Amino acid sequence: MTELAPEFQDRLAHLTPKERACLHLVARRLSSKEIAVELGIAKTSVDTYCNRARAKLGVMDRYEAARMLRAVQAPSSAPKAFVPPATPAVAPHPARRARLALAAAIGLVVVIAFGTLLSGLRALEVMKPVWLAKAEANTPADGSRRP
Repeated sequence: MTELAPEFQDRLAHLTPKERACLHLVARRLSSKEIAVELGIAKTSVDTYCNRARAKLGVMDRYEAARMLRAVQAPSSAPKAFVPPATPAVAPHPARRARLALAAAIGLVVVIAFGTLLSGLRALEVMKPVWLAKAEANTPADGSRRP
């Protein structure tokens, strides 16, 4: 444990466990969002805890507060390396899932309708009346009609 002035020791003693946890993760350069996921709290709560710790320690930013806390902590008491959760911390919103399912269903319907249209046009080409085929065959390439 590194020796700091007694006034800093007193200030560090006033930090709450959540403020300490946030500062440990700040020291590892995690963002507020990443800290929130790690601790299972809201991002705004992380910002609040960091701001309170910064104010209690009388420093200008959260990184300075984290360095100060790290200076007095023994290496064995530092938190372990960040391991991302196996599953997302926040499940997708049900409305978003419903919109994605709806978009997929609409896409499928469009593909089926287009395929049906193409196969119908092909069937019409095959079933074209003989007299229409002869009339088209006798029409000149420029599209004019013979008298």
